[in-house]
Amino acid sequence: NVPAALVVTSTTLISAPWGVAAAHALSPVLLRRIFGLWLSLSLAGSAQADGMRCGTQLVSDGDTPYEVRNTCGAPDQALQRTELRTVNQWVDGPCLYRGQVRCGQMVQYTVQVQVDEWLYDFGPHQLIRNLVFENGRLIRLYTGGYGVKQT
Repeated sequence: NVPAALVVTSTTLISAPWGVAAAHALSPVLLRRIFGLWLSLSLAGSAQADGMRCGTQLVSDGDTPYEVRNTCGAPDQALQRTELRTVNQWVDGPCLYRGQVRCGQMVQYTVQVQVDEWLYDFGPHQLIRNLVFENGRLIRLYTGGYGVKQT
C-alpha cells in the first residue's frame, strides 16, 4: 500500500499525484533515502493522531476530563488556571456606501478560557504523558521525559 505522493516501481518510474511521470536512473542509495524520508514523515504525522492508550481504550482530542478520568484513572498531577484571551470577530452592520458587498466592523473582546493540564506518570520505563484541556475538551497530548513513579 504505497501512497499516491510517491510511487517507485522496479523500473524506477516516479509518478506524482497530478499525473506527471518521468523515468530516472535512480541509485539504490537515493531510493532508500527517499523511502526513509517518506517513512519518517508518515510516522511523525500518525503519532499525534493516535492519542494516548490506557489499557485497551484510546484517549484523543475532543474527549472530556470525565471521559479521560474514566478511561485512564486519576492523573498524577492536575493544574487548573484561567487565561484571558483577546478574540477578533467580524460583526455585520449597516452599509455606509452604496454598492458595498459586506458591511460591518471588526470587534475585539476578551474571553476567559479554563485550562486544565493533567500529567500521567506510567513509571520509569515509559514516557510521561501531558494532556491539555480547554473549556472542558482535550485539545493537545504531548510526551515528556521518562517517568519516575514506581509501579
